[in-house]
Amino acid sequence: MYRLFALAALLIAPFASAQTEIESARVSLAGLSELGIEVTIEKPLGASTNEALRLDAATGSLRARLIENGVPARERKQDATLRVHVNVMRAEGGRFPFSVELDLEQPAFVNGRLVPAITWSDSLVGLAFEADLSVVQTAILALADEFSADYRAAN
Repeated sequence: MYRLFALAALLIAPFASAQTEIESARVSLAGLSELGIEVTIEKPLGASTNEALRLDAATGSLRARLIENGVPARERKQDATLRVHVNVMRAEGGRFPFSVELDLEQPAFVNGRLVPAITWSDSLVGLAFEADLSVVQTAILALADEFSADYRAAN
């Protein structure tokens, strides 16, 4: 019986910890009146002309999705800034592995000093093909939807 209880505790503990992390990240979203957007896209040579990987297109669609979801997003930097880092690589056979990371950076007190800190973060990795690099844009918008859901839950 004791072994069964210990096993159940081990299986449940990661979920309780993950739930606490989610709640902590959501608390940092409470009361945000506006936030800036900063997008960085690293891509291989030759992929730079693809519409799906254009910086202005990615920034515009991200901002539009956030506003559509009720998040007060601005193009210029604010005290709270949503940073999106996209890294696209080229592999054999016209494949493009990619990662997208979305972080909310805002001022926080650490050791009595106000410093920039990441208070919310999520990421995705995927594989796109040369014929359809719009999958990268879809991943950016999926993370925007995750952020928006947490923002709405906190506000």
